[in-house]
Amino acid sequence: MRILYLPLDSRPCNYLWPQRLLSGTPHEVIAPPEEIMDYFRRPADTEGLRAFIREQLPRADAAAVSAEMLLYGGILASRTPDAALETALDRLEILKEIARRVPVHAFGLIMRSSVSAFCQYDLKAYHLMTEYSVSWGQAWQAGGDTSAVDRKYEALLPENVLSAYRRVRQRNHAVNLKLLEMRREGALSSLMLLQEDAQEHGFHRREQAELTEYINANRLTDVFLHNGADEGGVMACLKAIGPSPLPVDVSFTRGDGSFVARYEDRPFRENLSSCMRYLNLTSGGGAPTRLVIHTPLGEQGEAAWQSPLPAPDLDALEKQFSVPCYLLDVEFANGGSLYLMSRLRDKGLISSLSGYSGWNTSVNSMGTMLALIRADALRGRPSPAFKWERLLDDLLYESIIRQKAAGILAGQGEDVYSLKDKPAAQALINSLLAEELKNGWGEALKQEGFSRAGYLLPWDRLFECDVKLD
Repeated sequence: MRILYLPLDSRPCNYLWPQRLLSGTPHEVIAPPEEIMDYFRRPADTEGLRAFIREQLPRADAAAVSAEMLLYGGILASRTPDAALETALDRLEILKEIARRVPVHAFGLIMRSSVSAFCQYDLKAYHLMTEYSVSWGQAWQAGGDTSAVDRKYEALLPENVLSAYRRVRQRNHAVNLKLLEMRREGALSSLMLLQEDAQEHGFHRREQAELTEYINANRLTDVFLHNGADEGGVMACLKAIGPSPLPVDVSFTRGDGSFVARYEDRPFRENLSSCMRYLNLTSGGGAPTRLVIHTPLGEQGEAAWQSPLPAPDLDALEKQFSVPCYLLDVEFANGGSLYLMSRLRDKGLISSLSGYSGWNTSVNSMGTMLALIRADALRGRPSPAFKWERLLDDLLYESIIRQKAAGILAGQGEDVYSLKDKPAAQALINSLLAEELKNGWGEALKQEGFSRAGYLLPWDRLFECDVKLD
């Protein structure tokens, strides 16, 4: 099967991972060429994308499409008011053209709580807007008057920032309602509406309520609304293949998954259930594939500031590896559990894992892992390369190296949100990786057939990296 794919943006998690996951399977991802894709603050060429779609559509058997890429040129562009609602709706019409040829599996975002932070200067507005969203949502959900909250933050936030934010929220919500209409009319075979970074309370709650009301009133099937964003592409590509039911034995190292992760607005277990239904994964004991989920001890913290916490019983955990076992590490947000994974490494158990995921938000990690389980089933074997890309990125880069590099670069006058000297920053993170590989990780890496590893920075910032293995 050939899948015509429009990713959320050009970062590896969106652009490259679907291609890597399906490598070695009978399926192919047809992605836009890099020259028309976005780069950080520069949007993709939306006219070029439509030309790409029309050119490649005759080769395709299905389509997996990000609404944000199709309409605005990527996730960051979707948070700006540059494209009017009328323009966005006009661009959306090409989905009907695609649907006349192949099934369309679309995914769109419910806008995050805050604005983008393109530099250190933006952080004040970022935090104020998050506060505004939470305070407004608390008042709205309590059925009270929100006008006092509005007046407070209108006095604190720059008028141009607030005005643009409100226009974007209104436009993006209208687009999501249109996507639901297209699903009702049959133009979309499936639809994911992914709630980007948010808290329990916020502006998004009113939008979710209206979207859910539409879904229920029209009895829409194959529509999924849950937390997430950057995992949407890998999931949509696997959904497009139309997989048959696959049983997975799911267990937790602590509790039952009822915690609410950082940057999310509902219990982890609800998101897990929705994502598994989307990919037609069923949960049950005795399944040939096992998913072990390493959960927080109390409230989920940030990986960069983690301290050693009691690890689960490693002997009991090792027994789980008697069948192909995937470890989803959501003890922390924005990185993996160093204490747990170092102990597994020291016991020689890393090679027993079929897969690992522990990056960014819990649903980013979880959706990636579920898509990997699906892809490995299609391939007939696990992917050691993808596992080690995740270990070197999610665990070492996110939990250790990024923070070390940020401190060094800040001392040199760099802005880690908008790098002036990307090559120098890239050299720094690779030197820090070389040091970390001396601490047992390099030896574990070599035991699985890899001699070298390195980092690339896809954009002019430190937030994400790509991993290259030899």
